[in-house]
Amino acid sequence: MDERRGLGSFRHHLILTSGLSACVFAALVGASIFLPLAQALDRAEPGSTYAAAIADQFLEMHRSFWPVVAGALIASVGSGLLLYQRMVGPLVRFRQIYRQLAAGRIPGDLSIRHHDYLTQETAALNELLGALRARSEARELGATRCGVLVDELEA
Repeated sequence: MDERRGLGSFRHHLILTSGLSACVFAALVGASIFLPLAQALDRAEPGSTYAAAIADQFLEMHRSFWPVVAGALIASVGSGLLLYQRMVGPLVRFRQIYRQLAAGRIPGDLSIRHHDYLTQETAALNELLGALRARSEARELGATRCGVLVDELEA
């Protein structure tokens, strides 16, 4: 249950971060587009053809701007979800290995998809698991030798 909450909050954080960054980008672009038009409209004589042209340009920009913002927001959230999927797979596998180690078992090497993140961390974990297996085998071999020596001494 706690694992789901942790991964769920990670997913929500990624979605929130990507959505907020898209909104901030939209606000900055919107301000750079609409502020000069609003200032020009404010300086224009009311009722003039220049003011009407600026107002038409303002409205046209307004109509075309919001679909672009919606598309950017969808793309940003989608990329955040894709990043989540690529990061969570290895993290879940890492947790499984840690739990097996905590239970006293040394699992086999961890394998991840080629396009997943954390490949260097996976290689380091596999190196650690290999070293633990080698030490465990050496300890078992030593215990077996000690048992043979004890049997010889008793005989």
